[in-house]
Amino acid sequence: MKSSRLTRSASSGTLFPPTSTTASATAAATQLVSSKSQVSTTRASARHLAASTSRRLPRPSASKGGFFRFESSRTNDKSRSAASASSSSPSVALDEEEKAFDLLDFSPKLGFVEKGVVLLAGAVGFGIAFFRKPVVSFGCVAFSCVTGILAVAVTRYLLRERLYSRVESFSPQDVGDSRSRFERIRDILVHYKVEESGGGNAAEVVMHCSHGFGANLYSWEAVKKGLASRLNAMFVAHDTPGFGLTERPRSIDDFTLKNNSRIGLELLRTLGDKGSGTGGMPKAIFVGHSMGSISASYSAVQKHRQGENVKALILVAPAIRAKLRGGGDFRPKKSGINKKSLVAKLALVLGQKLSLLLIQPILLVVLRSIVRNRAFWQKGLESAWFNASKVTPEVIDGYRKAKLVTGWDVGMVKFVFAMLFSMNSKESASLLTQVVEAADSGLPVLIVHGEHDRIVPLANSLALEKVIPNCQLAILRGTGHNCHEEAPLEFIDIVADFLKTLPLI
Repeated sequence: MKSSRLTRSASSGTLFPPTSTTASATAAATQLVSSKSQVSTTRASARHLAASTSRRLPRPSASKGGFFRFESSRTNDKSRSAASASSSSPSVALDEEEKAFDLLDFSPKLGFVEKGVVLLAGAVGFGIAFFRKPVVSFGCVAFSCVTGILAVAVTRYLLRERLYSRVESFSPQDVGDSRSRFERIRDILVHYKVEESGGGNAAEVVMHCSHGFGANLYSWEAVKKGLASRLNAMFVAHDTPGFGLTERPRSIDDFTLKNNSRIGLELLRTLGDKGSGTGGMPKAIFVGHSMGSISASYSAVQKHRQGENVKALILVAPAIRAKLRGGGDFRPKKSGINKKSLVAKLALVLGQKLSLLLIQPILLVVLRSIVRNRAFWQKGLESAWFNASKVTPEVIDGYRKAKLVTGWDVGMVKFVFAMLFSMNSKESASLLTQVVEAADSGLPVLIVHGEHDRIVPLANSLALEKVIPNCQLAILRGTGHNCHEEAPLEFIDIVADFLKTLPLI
């Protein structure tokens, strides 16, 4: 079993001996990413929602019929006028008297009537608990006070949620930008984006990318243009059900990563049928980051088994366990299918329903409180970067954008349950077995991992390198978990140089 390990610094260094073609392509990619970096700085200072084409949504009291483009109230009038003049996306003019309102940072304030209702609820709760016992005692008073406080807290929470519901009630199409595309696949309205190479020629390869947990396709924003241009590829990425702007389905089974893999394959098939600049679908490269590596692996293995052309499988900080719980290197063994009994299956279904019924309300309260907090996103993203200064306001807003969509909270809870019930240790081992078998039969595999990853340890990828035949491992120095976002130029170089070592595209 042969494997090679590659390293690259986030600031300099080469992976393979450079050629004149590589140098010119690198310069082009550098220009693309540098240009994006300059634009990002401008956007961050103006506090745009996400990309320059993103729409600002109206304040809760406004009609949902029109959508405005405006800056946060923290932006001065001069900056707001300049941003408005430079914007090329459709917008609705705001009256000067109406204040700009950033819905991502919306925090509802209860009015005089609502506060009165809260106090009344507390009084009613205290009175019911106090007068239900004829004898007054210390225990009775204490119990009544606790009941009154709970009544106040619950009533206040419900009234605030009523105000939040006016903000977090938009359709995915309303929140999407001018480059957003939507396709109904497997009865789910899927949000995706396509980036063409721009050279005018048919794409030589299609690259499908799957994002990680808590993210959306925005996580590929820094590399999509560079990859499409450098590889003469059609870049495709979609939001996993439960995240981003993809519709939140009703069934828990629709939230599994295996189903997300099927959605990705059907999306590529649909784009191939439409002839999206490719004249039919060319060879595919499947890329997955963190949790998305699971979906990418399922897709690559299935296509490879079917004898279809799969150029490569690229795993970025893959969240695929390389060891069993008992420790030791995991070398998968072929085993027969272990069919569960009908009773076990029924117990699993009942367990899912019961868990959702009992735990979902509690999870929703906790989830809403942390996800609506900007500091939560900032701290979380900073832990995924080695250089926390690169986590700009634009990056934070790009990840938070999906919370404006109807049902974002219920969708995330269902996704968590789907992961708990579907992706156990046996399923993970089975997936790794399939990847190893596919690699052993000719599927090229590249792993890219950040040197200072604090979420998925680099040691896991070092172990995967030993397990997967002919696997190449590239370590990006000076980067963390989101190494492709933190060092986009170096990531593009690694992918391009790796593909050059393979048979002709």
